[in-house]
Amino acid sequence: MNHLLHANVSSQKLIEKYNEAREAIFECNSIEDCNGWIRIANGMESLASQFNDQQTELTANSIKEMAINRADELRKEHRDRNTEPHARKTIIGLVGLEECMERVWPNEKSRPCKRTFERMKAEGIIPFVKFGKCCWYSPEKVLNAIIENCAA
Repeated sequence: MNHLLHANVSSQKLIEKYNEAREAIFECNSIEDCNGWIRIANGMESLASQFNDQQTELTANSIKEMAINRADELRKEHRDRNTEPHARKTIIGLVGLEECMERVWPNEKSRPCKRTFERMKAEGIIPFVKFGKCCWYSPEKVLNAIIENCAA
């Protein structure tokens, strides 16, 4: 009877620890944190295997899978952040309106408003490339165009 009670207590404690691990893994913000959980789960799994504790071994395997999945999510988020349209365009030198304005006029106080920039674009002073509904700018070409227009 005591053995069964002990098994239930151990099982309940294992469930609590599993839930704590699950929450901690869900809140991991770095791949290194996830790797730490994978190492912990590997250790648990190894010990459970040595003691023929299948329930703990399965729990450890589940924790390891959660940590691996979370690490994969973080890798995907990182990859997506680095391949957003904005990031891809900066690779070939094209940027959005606000970033172009920041690069051409680094000093915010001397920077014209968006409306002035848009008017200059509409008048053909500022070169741009249109992809779908978005306009992209080459800061170098914009600066040269403004200098040429002011010199004329």
